[in-house]
Amino acid sequence: MMAMENAGRRLRHWQKLNRKNNARKGVLAWKLSLKLQIPTATLYRRIQKLKERQIIVGDFYQVDASKLEMETYEVLLSAKGASKKLRENLFAFSKAHDNIVHFVSCLGQWDHEIGVEVKSGLDLTAVLQELAEQFGTELVNIQTLSLLRNLKYSLYPFDFDPS
Repeated sequence: MMAMENAGRRLRHWQKLNRKNNARKGVLAWKLSLKLQIPTATLYRRIQKLKERQIIVGDFYQVDASKLEMETYEVLLSAKGASKKLRENLFAFSKAHDNIVHFVSCLGQWDHEIGVEVKSGLDLTAVLQELAEQFGTELVNIQTLSLLRNLKYSLYPFDFDPS
């Protein structure tokens, strides 16, 4: 009982000190500090040092879209040729679209991947229609894959620089 009260007191103290931060991020940091058995201030100080040394270059959260009653798809695009302008335009389109969660330029059987999260397959059809209307003359093929779940998701800190 005492440990639970202590944990609750630490959480309230931490939340008060970090009101500016995203609440979800704060709870995750608090849970991590409990698991590592270090104070949250120590955790943040160590994270800050790793950021200063550019070992940590950003934050990433993976959301299980199915728990939000969303369906996840990968849209694979094959272009008529390697065009910097097409890549820039697809990136801008993806960045501005509410249902697109990531954009990747590739080397291989397809040229670009677009991650889409929607309430239903009908909503996916609308996204595909928008893609076809804006980029249809520059694309050879559009394929969709339904993602049931991610078993593993590893990232490397690549920055997109279209120049």
